[in-house]
Amino acid sequence: MEIRHMRITNFRGLKSADFTPEKLNVFLGASGSGKSSILDALRYGITGKRCPNQIHSDAFDSTVTVDIERIGQVHRRITSSGKSEVYLAGKKTTAKSVDEQMETAFEVHPADINMLTSSQVLEHALGKDLAEYLLNSGFLANDMPYSRLLALNPLENHVANELERTMFPHSGTTRDHENVTLELIEAAYQQYRSSRPALKRMLADETAKASMAASIPARSLEEITQDLTDNQSKIGAERRAAIEYPKAVKETESLTKSIAETEAKLAAMSSVKPVTEREKKLAASNLTNAQKLVNDTMVAIASGTNEIKVLEKTVHSLNTSVCPISQSLVCTTDKTSVKEELTAALEMKRDAVDILQDKLEGYQQTVHDAKEAVDACVAQEKAYQAKLDLMKLLSSLKTVKVTIPKKPDPKTLEALEHRNEELRKEQADAMQYEIIKSHAKRAESLKTELEVAETLVKELAPSGGIRKQVLAHSIGPMEDVCNECMKTLLPKYRLLFNPDDNFNISVQDVSLPGVTFSFDALSRGEQLSVLFILMLMLNQVNQVRIICMDNLNDLDVEALKRFLKVVEDVDPSYYDHIFLSSIDHEGFIEVFDKCKIDHAIFECHAKTISRWTTPGTGC
Repeated sequence: MEIRHMRITNFRGLKSADFTPEKLNVFLGASGSGKSSILDALRYGITGKRCPNQIHSDAFDSTVTVDIERIGQVHRRITSSGKSEVYLAGKKTTAKSVDEQMETAFEVHPADINMLTSSQVLEHALGKDLAEYLLNSGFLANDMPYSRLLALNPLENHVANELERTMFPHSGTTRDHENVTLELIEAAYQQYRSSRPALKRMLADETAKASMAASIPARSLEEITQDLTDNQSKIGAERRAAIEYPKAVKETESLTKSIAETEAKLAAMSSVKPVTEREKKLAASNLTNAQKLVNDTMVAIASGTNEIKVLEKTVHSLNTSVCPISQSLVCTTDKTSVKEELTAALEMKRDAVDILQDKLEGYQQTVHDAKEAVDACVAQEKAYQAKLDLMKLLSSLKTVKVTIPKKPDPKTLEALEHRNEELRKEQADAMQYEIIKSHAKRAESLKTELEVAETLVKELAPSGGIRKQVLAHSIGPMEDVCNECMKTLLPKYRLLFNPDDNFNISVQDVSLPGVTFSFDALSRGEQLSVLFILMLMLNQVNQVRIICMDNLNDLDVEALKRFLKVVEDVDPSYYDHIFLSSIDHEGFIEVFDKCKIDHAIFECHAKTISRWTTPGTGC
């Protein structure tokens, strides 16, 4: 990431600075002159990460402009109210957009860009845990295949299976290629660590319950329960019989009575025969004929009665002189013979009507008898149908079968209930025994679970083997890269990252196999060289390619020369810029000025900086 120009205003202790960086840039000045402010401003301009007390004490805002290759000018401003502004190539934009532009231009993730750091920060991390620092910062992959982990840390099968279930609860059956990360290790460690108190409490509780006294049953709980079920079925049957027996007896008696009554009714109707069609037709025909005679006779009587009335009127008229033809005429004819003839005819007619009247009474009696004959047919037909219905009912009643259960014996029920109580007690004793057995089994399971938890807490702890193996697996490639550089720059030494000592750096003298000493045992110049190599390695990873070293104050001139020799020996394609800062010791300018790398030396004053020019050269 090449920086073409940089401009700073009101940033921490620096009022203003405007300069063009070279390959190597040196900032010299007294304490408080603004050296660290320049490096902090550089980090802010590239990453956007703010610094404490960033705005100069007598200003209202602070700005940093960095002109970066492939990107253009990135201008960042922060006001005293905390408001931030970002401009890219003169246009207002967002910090996220700038990160995306850098990611595209340099193929570097924003998280890696944010790791632009200094040797001072890195040296501080050495005293804590370099591996954790680099892993948490995203420089190293903190994973190891699960199969590899098991190969390096043999665990008993049940322990390995439990760890596997905890780390990969949603994975399939094959987890050999799953990666174990420090995050998974820490989560599992905390889970098992926090589970132990509860497991211990549960184990103590289950152990106490398992120690309760209980006699061993003569039969299994299943056998007792089956026997109890069978006995309860028998009790149920006896109780049902006690209810159903009287009902069945009553139903049998009622059925017998109904059959007897029906048979008696049928016996009384033994003489009832069916009515033939001929009989029904004859009765109906007789009734019709009798009614016809009555009707005809009544018509004849009516006719005879009318004739009698006419004759009577005529005879009466013959007793007067009035003309029977017209009452206004007087008839003088002798009417005796006519009167006698008409009187004789009248008597005959009356006799005939009387005869008809006598016959009518006989005919009416015949109709009455005929109706009774018809009614008798209907009654006989109904009676016969009733007889058929009784026969059908009798047949139906005789098909009914009432099952009379065995007559219950109260003593049998009493014996069964007594047996039931005995079985219940036997079952309760057996259940208590089974419960105690289950507590014992649960206690054994909890004991195993606690042992597994204890084992995994030990293995997963910060000093445990599993965590060390993952860290060693993760930091191993970094160690290899650093030692490749050590072969060229500090061939006398080899860097070691000790997993048994929180991964602090130790140094091995290659001429003395097996002899190692701590980072603090190195000279200050050697320490800075090691830090330089580490930062060079970081630049290989994050592609930022900028090295900031702001702790050269403790070097003397000779140590500075040795350190610059290490810097000069590095392939310049490994970085774009190196920024160094130090208090202006006597002789430092001459040493830096003779450096073979393209460089610029800046003298830092209270509020600004100025570029140092070699006397007599104008540059």
